[in-house]
Amino acid sequence: MSTVIESLTKACKTESGVLALINVDNFGLFNDIYGWACGDKVIQKCIQVIDKVTEGDDIKASLGGDEFVVFAKNLKDKSELMAMTAYINEKLAYYVTDLVGSDNSVSLGVSTGAVFVPEYGDSYEDLFHKADKALSSAKQMGNHGCAFYEPSPQDREMVYDIGRVTEKLDEDSELHGAMWLDSVYFGIVYRYLRRYLTTYGEDAAKMLITLDLTDDNIGEEHFHQIVKEFGKVIVSSLRRSDVVFQSRSNQFFLLLPKMTEEYIDKMTSRIKRKFREAGLDDVMDMNINYEIIVSKREDEM
Repeated sequence: MSTVIESLTKACKTESGVLALINVDNFGLFNDIYGWACGDKVIQKCIQVIDKVTEGDDIKASLGGDEFVVFAKNLKDKSELMAMTAYINEKLAYYVTDLVGSDNSVSLGVSTGAVFVPEYGDSYEDLFHKADKALSSAKQMGNHGCAFYEPSPQDREMVYDIGRVTEKLDEDSELHGAMWLDSVYFGIVYRYLRRYLTTYGEDAAKMLITLDLTDDNIGEEHFHQIVKEFGKVIVSSLRRSDVVFQSRSNQFFLLLPKMTEEYIDKMTSRIKRKFREAGLDDVMDMNINYEIIVSKREDEM
């Protein structure tokens, strides 16, 4: 990595082009649902596609996890980098569909933040910070986009329209039980909760509930309707602080903060009882898997 940093530092001092940070959107959530083995395959695919879409003498490297850095030499047109981002997202979408199936509900793709060199400096560290600001703007405007650093008099970043999120959460807070969110809002809550857990050293649990049809007399469309209705049963069985996301047509992903083994036992028993009472055990199987997320405080790391 030190050799790559040296090359990037030199390029920022002597070359013209674009320094870009590329981040995989919703990667942590994807890992939690499909496992690290699938996640590793996605990262390897990203590396292959980034290598293919860039020039041979461009500098590119993985920063670890779900982020990559690229110095695209002599690139001066915003539309070129936007097209590169769109190409990566297109290839990644096809790959993820082949990997986990077409009913995947996690919106997996990349966002790109970039800064032109030397227009906005020649210090790698300073340019990296500016590209990171642009990346934040890209994510705030919506995943899978591309944004460029542009200074303002106050050098302020674009602010996400948190009003839409607040409105959605307020609507759900009127209901009993957990919040049922779509993939966009769940991704926002998921990232916040993971950051909260790390900051304050709190524990939580993540859970997958999967329903598999066993009665051949029930059609696929009817099965999906039953699954969605049973999702409401799951929501009503949880606390108001819990969050539910239908990750696939037959699967629910639950995020359960401040979780204990005792509560998990009670909650899973309640869900299983309602499953039997509805007579669903005659036509389908239900599997419940969970994992406690044990977080360390940042000051303990």
